[in-house]
Amino acid sequence: MSDVSAILIWWLTIFVIGGIFTPITFSIFRRFIDKGYIFSKIIGILSSSYLIWLLGSFHILPFSKMTIIVVLVGFALLNLFLRNKNSQTKIPWRAIILEESLFLLTLSFWSYVRANEPSIHSLEKYMDFGFVNSILRTNYFPPLDMWLTK
Repeated sequence: MSDVSAILIWWLTIFVIGGIFTPITFSIFRRFIDKGYIFSKIIGILSSSYLIWLLGSFHILPFSKMTIIVVLVGFALLNLFLRNKNSQTKIPWRAIILEESLFLLTLSFWSYVRANEPSIHSLEKYMDFGFVNSILRTNYFPPLDMWLTK
């Protein structure tokens, strides 16, 4: 996979999560010029990741791609219900296009900066790498200790 396609996949994923959460964001921030669209990505990532963490911590659903899809579909249905309930909201297309362009430009710039120095240098980055691998190898939270797992 090329770097450009990886950046576009990340952008598309975050765009979809933000799109799922726009109805609730529009109702919370209805007085803003952009109806709070810029916050939809933040609310979407925080809400979905917190629910996924809770489901994994209480051993209700394992931490997997299917759980992530189930949670996002559930939030999409909830927000679709809210959208149908508040269907009179006018969508500020100019502000949304401007914010998405700015977000894609910033994501591309920082991806370019990181691509020019991808190495892991300090001790803290090795620890982060170990924690992420420990989380990716677990089914439920909290993840196993990275020093004691195989």
